[in-house]
Amino acid sequence: MSTKEEVLSILQSNTSNFISGQELANMLYVTRASVWKAIKSLQADGYQIDAVTNKGYRLSPTFDPINIEDISQKINTSDRQIKVIYLDEVDSTNDHVRRLEGESHEDILLIAGCQTKGRGRRGRDFFSPKNTGLYMSLLLHTNSDTNNIPHITATTASAVAKAIDHVIFHDKDISKIKWVNDIYINKYKISGILTEAFSYMEDEDSSYIIIGIGINIFVPDNGFPKELKKIAGAIISDTKTSKDTNLENIRGRLSSRIINNIFYYKENQIECLEIYRNKSNLIGNYVQINDFKENHHKNYGKVVGIDNEYRLIIENDNGNRQALSSGEVSVVKY
Repeated sequence: MSTKEEVLSILQSNTSNFISGQELANMLYVTRASVWKAIKSLQADGYQIDAVTNKGYRLSPTFDPINIEDISQKINTSDRQIKVIYLDEVDSTNDHVRRLEGESHEDILLIAGCQTKGRGRRGRDFFSPKNTGLYMSLLLHTNSDTNNIPHITATTASAVAKAIDHVIFHDKDISKIKWVNDIYINKYKISGILTEAFSYMEDEDSSYIIIGIGINIFVPDNGFPKELKKIAGAIISDTKTSKDTNLENIRGRLSSRIINNIFYYKENQIECLEIYRNKSNLIGNYVQINDFKENHHKNYGKVVGIDNEYRLIIENDNGNRQALSSGEVSVVKY
C-alpha cells in the first residue's frame, strides 16, 4: 500500500478527529514531507481534507444532502400528511416553521442545515453550525385539550433517544435522558428539545404545537464555544463510533425514525414511560432544584423516580417527597 493510500485509510478511520502531520509520519514511518505530498495528492483527487494549523488533518465528515422525498416515504403517520421541507439555513427552525404555517396551515417537518439564531428553553441559544448536526422542527395541528407540553416533550425525548440508539448504535442502550428534555451520551449533552404551543385567536379550541429538536452529530471543526465545552458533546466523537457508524443519509434516517417514534410513543404511553424512566440519568442522584422563581432559595433532594405524569419525584432529607413538573435540576455531590 502506498503512503497516499495509507494516509487515506487512517483519515477515513478517524473522521471525528484531527491528526497532525507528525503523528501520521510516525504511524507510517515516513517523513512529514511525504505526508504533506500524500495529502496534496488526495486533495487533487477530490477528497475534502481539512487542514488546520496546530491541529493537523481530517477528512471532512460526509454530510450528504437531505432527500425530502425519501424522508416523506419513510414517515409513517397513518392519517396525517406531513409536508417535508429542507432549507440550508434559517434563523430558528421553530420560528421559521411558524411563519410557514401562517401561509399554508399544513403539518410540516422543517429540517435546516444550520440555524443562525437557534433557540433552547428559557431563551437560551442553541449552537447550530453548518454540517455538524440535525436541526428540525415538527409542526402539528392539534386541539387545545391535547397540548400537554410536559407529556409531548417527554415523549419526544424518548423518541429521540431511541432513534439515536437505533440509527447510530445498532439498538444498543447508549443514550440517556436528563429530565425533562435533554439527551446525553457519556455525560455530555448531545441533543435538546423545545416544545411550544400556539392557539388561533379566532378559534380557541384549534391550535398547533411545534417540537424543535437539535442534535449534535459531529464535533464542529473548531470545537464547541468556550461556554459549552464542559457541557456539549456530539454523537460521533470518537474513532470507534465513527468506524462503526453508517454515515450515509444519517440525517434523513434519524429524522424519519424520530418522527415515527413520536407518533408511536404518543399512542403507547406505557411503553414510552418505561423507556423514559429506564433512560433517566437522574434517578438515584442527589440534585439541586432551580424553579426560576424570583425569591428562589436553594432546594436539594434525591431523585427517587418519575411518576405517570412525567414529573420528577424528589425526596428531601426528612423523607418528604415532591413531584416536580417544571424547573431544572443539576446533579450535586452529597
